[in-house]
Amino acid sequence: MDANELVKKIKCDVLYIDPPYNNRQYASNYHMWETVAVWDKQLLDRKTGLRPYKDQRSLYCFKAKCVKAFDDLIQNASCSHILFSYNTEGIIPNEQITRILSKKGKVTQYEKDYRRFKSNSKGKKPRESLKELLYLVEVS
Repeated sequence: MDANELVKKIKCDVLYIDPPYNNRQYASNYHMWETVAVWDKQLLDRKTGLRPYKDQRSLYCFKAKCVKAFDDLIQNASCSHILFSYNTEGIIPNEQITRILSKKGKVTQYEKDYRRFKSNSKGKKPRESLKELLYLVEVS
């Protein structure tokens, strides 16, 4: 189930959110687990060996859609605390994250230096490190 739909149906003490940070879709990484969990004997793509996941694409992977999706998720959250994990290479800028979270309550941001995952060895040279960001919101 999509997180933006699920959050409308639940109440909790702590809501932990760890969305995609970039434009790479997670569904392709979890296709084996999806197949086992659903067991729908889905036909796989002949070229990639993946199950079709077009209907599971995350709005958080699209620069034009992620801020609205994030704002919608936060505004519909029914909880006393929100923990939001992101990093400095994420699509949503820190200022927008803080602005959206601040609408729900008091925001405290924690940072940790983090060594970059080295999956993109081709193309432009990535930064060696980045910061992992953890936002704690005390919902008012």
